[in-house]
Amino acid sequence: MATFPPITHVALTVRDLSVSVPWYGALFSAEPVLDEDTDPDFHHTVYLIGDGQLFGLHQHVTPVPDEQFSEFRLGLDHVAFGCASRQQLEEWVRRLDELGIAHGGIKDATYGLGLSFRDPDGIAVDAGLVLRELVPHELGDPLGDVLGQTTSQADLLANF
Repeated sequence: MATFPPITHVALTVRDLSVSVPWYGALFSAEPVLDEDTDPDFHHTVYLIGDGQLFGLHQHVTPVPDEQFSEFRLGLDHVAFGCASRQQLEEWVRRLDELGIAHGGIKDATYGLGLSFRDPDGIAVDAGLVLRELVPHELGDPLGDVLGQTTSQADLLANF
């Protein structure tokens, strides 16, 4: 069986690009690589993040409903970014504090450590670190393949 291809981009529909573009620009410490009107009837602003992933913000001509995002509706639950160490996660806490972005602090979950916050439209955004093995050894080590290292719990915990 062929390997399933990686995710190349995520695009979020936002209420107001004039609010979301500076917010995400500050979060990513980046300028958009694409900012244009497209057919049919929407504008998108796209950032290049990580190792080549694209993160897009869309504003459609048809206005979004007058309500905040909810992970309890069908569709997107949250967007999550990976951290390679607890130190990197702690750097994100400091970065969010500097930007004045409210967050829930670092939480210890069954899969590892996570840091949750919301964008201007209330879309849930997480930064996290997977500490615990989530896949059986016979399936290989897909996270390790992505990170270029082993993801055994012992190896990851040795970095803390």
